This record gives sequence, C-alpha cells and structure tokens, in this order.
Amino acid sequence: HPDGTLHDEDDSDSVGEEEAAGLEPLTMNETRDDSASDEWLVIPVDGGETTDQDSAKHPEHQGRELARVVLYRGDPGYGGEINYEARTVQFEGFTTYRYELACPTGAKAYYELKIAEPGLLYPQFGFANAGFQPQYESCGNGAGDCQNSWAVDGHRQLRWHAGEQPWGVRWRVGDVIGLACDLADGTIWVSRNGDFSSPNGEVFKDIGTAPLFAVFVASAGTVEYNLGDRPFVHQPPTSDFLPFTRIGVWPWETRLGHAPQGEVEGVEASALHQPQPVSSFRVSPSMLAREASGTGCNQQ
Repeated sequence: HPDGTLHDEDDSDSVGEEEAAGLEPLTMNETRDDSASDEWLVIPVDGGETTDQDSAKHPEHQGRELARVVLYRGDPGYGGEINYEARTVQFEGFTTYRYELACPTGAKAYYELKIAEPGLLYPQFGFANAGFQPQYESCGNGAGDCQNSWAVDGHRQLRWHAGEQPWGVRWRVGDVIGLACDLADGTIWVSRNGDFSSPNGEVFKDIGTAPLFAVFVASAGTVEYNLGDRPFVHQPPTSDFLPFTRIGVWPWETRLGHAPQGEVEGVEASALHQPQPVSSFRVSPSMLAREASGTGCNQQ
C-alpha cells in the first residue's frame, strides 16, 4: 500500500485497503495469449557497447552502457528487488525505480513494461523530471503525485499528475504497457498491447520539454522492463520515437547539443547538470543536503 504496508494474500482474515475500495490485485484469470501479438519491432541500438564513432558524434553517450534501472525511492533493505539478468523489478512498500538515462529536450523516447505476474497493486508508471527527488526510506509518494512527474495506473484506472484523474483503462497480467514522451511537443503517450487508441494515446499534454526519466512505481507485484536493449514487443507512436538506451543521456548532459535546458519546478537550472547517484547506495552530498532541507519525497 502507499503507506508502506502490504496485504498478505495468504491471510484470509485480513482485509486489504484495495478490497475495501472495491479493488482486487490482478489475478491469473486475467492473463492473455501473447502468441498472436504483433511482430517485434527491431530498432538498432548500441547493444551494450559504445563505439568510438558514436562517442565522437555524441560525447554525452560515453559510458552509456553502464546505465541501469535503480531503486530511487524506498528502503534499500525492504523496497523490492531488481533482477538485471531477467530485467525485472519487484515492488514492495510503494517502491520507485528509475532508469539512469534521461530523454533530452527536443527528443522522443519510448519504453515498455510487461505485467509479469499476478498481484500488481497501485502501479504508477510514467516519467519524472529532475525535480522528482530520491528518497532512500519508505515513501508514500510516487510518480504523478507531484508537479514534476506524470503516471498512469491501470489497476485503479487513474492517471496521475499532482493528483488523480479518472482514466478508463484496465490492465491485466501479461499486458505490455508502452510509454512514450515527446519532448519536442511536450506530450506523453501510452499504449496497452500496442493500442494507442483512446483512452490510451496522448494522455498528457503541455508537460513542457524538460528532460524526463522513465520511472515505475507500485506497492506490490513484478514487471519486466525494456528500455530498448532488446527488440520491443510493440510499435511506439511513430518511428521517430527511439529507445531510452539509444537516445538517453546522463543527467549532467540533458539537452541535445549540450545547451542549457529549460526550467524545472523547484530545481535551480545549475543543479540539473550535476551527476546523480548511479545506484541506490551511492548518494552525493548535494542530495543529502536537499533531503535535509525538505526537498525530497514530500516535495510538491
């Protein structure tokens, strides 16, 4: 649950908050047959290595093969698990994960999350800018709970940005959720199993063009992530949306051409170019200072 507690599905005497609200975790009887899914989209990516030619053209991509999905909000001793070999994350206690590379201003990026198992609770999948601060303890705020992040939730059928709004999409076990950000037009697009028709499609607009990170949050459950290091299952909105592994840049180089980037609410422009921690256990002094000043988990 968002307060950090989890309903024990094996305890028949306990009643979870989701049951009281008329919600149930995604269950096995909601699985789907993926055998008839669309052909995999093969997008050329670096395949884990950055060539000398690529580094010469795009110096911001040096070391890009080191980028990972990391725990960004949650207790490192309790907040779920990352399996890098299987490319899965397990959620516990409203855990937030973030990919280390950002889609730069002026670019378009796409990634996919597959609901791998039953039991997904309170998912909030989407994007966040640099104003979305880390928190290395149990935290009840996730993507979409503040002005610096946007998310969709196919469990409660809501979309999130500084609060909730109805969103008529229901996810099921086995679904592949496509998430795309357009930082030329300032829009966010979402698909379910490749379908961008309403109420999927363009779910947020006028979001600005500040660089965005892929973030995914839930109270419980497991998803398989694909940032583009292997073929996508479905098509992005258009062919000019590229994988995060291909278009993504490190936080200190977050605009094409190395120009200063746009404003992010609550964050000084100079702070956007400072390196961020590369794992949940390596925190810079500047981050600790921001946490101490109250600009972390509960900052709106």
